[in-house]
Amino acid sequence: GDDDNSFTTLSIRIPIEDNAGAIVNDQTLDAINENSSNGAVVDSVEASDVELDAITFSNFTLKSAYVNGVGTNVTSSLGGTSLYDPHANPFQLNASNGQITRKPGVFLNADVADRYEYEVTVNDNFNSDNDTGSITIPIDDDTASSIGSDGGTYYIQEGAETDDNLTTNS
Repeated sequence: GDDDNSFTTLSIRIPIEDNAGAIVNDQTLDAINENSSNGAVVDSVEASDVELDAITFSNFTLKSAYVNGVGTNVTSSLGGTSLYDPHANPFQLNASNGQITRKPGVFLNADVADRYEYEVTVNDNFNSDNDTGSITIPIDDDTASSIGSDGGTYYIQEGAETDDNLTTNS
């Protein structure tokens, strides 16, 4: 049998700390070209969680759009009807991985709006605390077209019509 005198009770204290919430800082993502295709990946929002819990991204909300990176918020003047009237809210966020993509069928024009600012919220499944960050998405101008990149001089007849060709002599 057991020797009842050889047993003793020890008090053990195990401190349990609260699970820390996910964190997202304000950040500027890689620029996307105004001539990018539908669904093009812009970049991913960086967020962290000290316990390495899965992070959920939510509330991806447009705050403003600017031309020349500063000045007046032009969001209310953007209608999304053409390249000259780009969309006010052209990006979407994947809630599970923070990846931002260009929405299908939207227009971008860096001459009208060259920077969009969104707000995003992050959290994890084990903490009800949320953190919010400002996400800036720069828009790059499309590469300008050029004629005569071979160094030649090109001419077109003054009375030229649609589909007439350029020539190399005057």
